[in-house]
Amino acid sequence: MVSSFKSRQSKGFTDFVTIESRKSGKTMRLRLNFSTDVSPKFWGKAQQRVSAKMLDTPENVASLESICNQMYLDYLREDFDPSLTRYLPHLKPVDNLVQFPTTKTEITIGELWDKYNEYDLAGKKEATIVARNDQYKKLKNHLEKSLNQVTANDIRKEAIEDNTQSYKRALATLERAVDWAVRQELSQIVKNPFHGMSQEIKTAKRQDKVNGGTPEYIAYTEQERDLIIETFRQHESKYISKFTDFYEFKFLTGCRTGEAIALTWDDIDFEKGRIRFNKTKGQNRKLSKGSKRSKDDVRYFPLYPKLEAVLRGLEKHPTSDLVFYNGKGNYLLNSDINRVWSNDGNYSRQTNTSAAYFMPKGVVYELADKGLLPCYLVGYNTRHTFINIAIECGVDTFDIAEWCGNSDTVISEVYRSKKRDNEKEANKLR
Repeated sequence: MVSSFKSRQSKGFTDFVTIESRKSGKTMRLRLNFSTDVSPKFWGKAQQRVSAKMLDTPENVASLESICNQMYLDYLREDFDPSLTRYLPHLKPVDNLVQFPTTKTEITIGELWDKYNEYDLAGKKEATIVARNDQYKKLKNHLEKSLNQVTANDIRKEAIEDNTQSYKRALATLERAVDWAVRQELSQIVKNPFHGMSQEIKTAKRQDKVNGGTPEYIAYTEQERDLIIETFRQHESKYISKFTDFYEFKFLTGCRTGEAIALTWDDIDFEKGRIRFNKTKGQNRKLSKGSKRSKDDVRYFPLYPKLEAVLRGLEKHPTSDLVFYNGKGNYLLNSDINRVWSNDGNYSRQTNTSAAYFMPKGVVYELADKGLLPCYLVGYNTRHTFINIAIECGVDTFDIAEWCGNSDTVISEVYRSKKRDNEKEANKLR
């Protein structure tokens, strides 16, 4: 009869099995307690407890911990022997084992990915499908592996080394995929091995390509914004200056690049004083309806005086309804949009009739290189700049969120930049 017992906590196997020291009579003996997660799977009961038939001595505890660790590793590899004879041959084999169909094997990562995405991507925008394909490429070394903790740990290790947002998102997709597979009874797995894993991955912050390191700010000030726009406008290169209106529009609305590329004149209602954003266009992608969030998403942006003046000053193309267009009236290319902003001077074009032509440095790259801007930020940060200027003007973040197609929380946590003169904020203290 057991008079008392003390629970022993050990190494990483304790989610699977723990060791107890139990007093029975005048001796202390060791017992194994298997977790309530795995006991029903292997033995058909709430919790399986097995006497190790070993006295509680330091030597026996060390030996049993090593055995438990091996059990746990075998479990992760889906090679666990529930009879325990492999690990404790001196014991009578454990009976009442749950019988599994011998023909059913655990789903592979590749099979899981294909089945889940067939379900999840139905009706989704092309941009979402392209992003999911980018995630798939990250997992190419693991597609033939079975879904288990060992595979998940291998993927996690590779994700840490890769250190990209795409791989981090792949982990989040796998977590959702496993939960879905369990609901669909496509997997026998008990515990989702990817649970919370993506949140552990800390990806590298964007680097300042001019000055090095991480930029101190994520938005430009109103004065810096105006400097950038005016530099575009006055640039000696016509190729660069023709992007003035495009970037001024982005600075004044905070819209996404694809939304500005796809904008047509029927989206602009001067009478109602608003702009409609209901489609987007990415590099080498078809035109997508809706926004980044949803195919059915439509949002409206107010036509305030400065913005209205910019739009009324634009020249319409004779055959195209696009607001911003290239020389032939077609969509602007992302490569050109990025180049006039960020080119470091090393990009050249080769034609059949002339030698290589080195394009001028991008406007923002050159301004940062000359020290006229505190740091280099990518073109997408026109969005951050609009949001921060709007906040400084006293616009409620809920209104900004509605205009920009984000939540109030995202506005505050993702787009809000450190103030340049935050020391002056101390003057407001009372």
